Amino acid sequence: MKFILSVGIALFLLLPQRAQAQNEPKVDSLLQLISETKSDTLRARYYLELSDLTMYNDQNKTFLFLQKADSLYRKTTDNKGI
Repeated sequence: MKFILSVGIALFLLLPQRAQAQNEPKVDSLLQLISETKSDTLRARYYLELSDLTMYNDQNKTFLFLQKADSLYRKTTDNKGI
């Protein structure tokens, strides 16, 4: 019984790290797309996707990405993102 409990606790503690590692290539790809994209609307959407990916791992980055998306959406006439 102790073994099962130990394995359960280990999995519970290690799964968030694995999820973060899986998101890292997506984050890198989106950052590259942002640097290559000229459309403010698309860049804002990419920042929103980044905020979703970093929400549980790095709240400071999430807040920064949301601020950037908000700023870009306010510059455009696309009010759907606001």
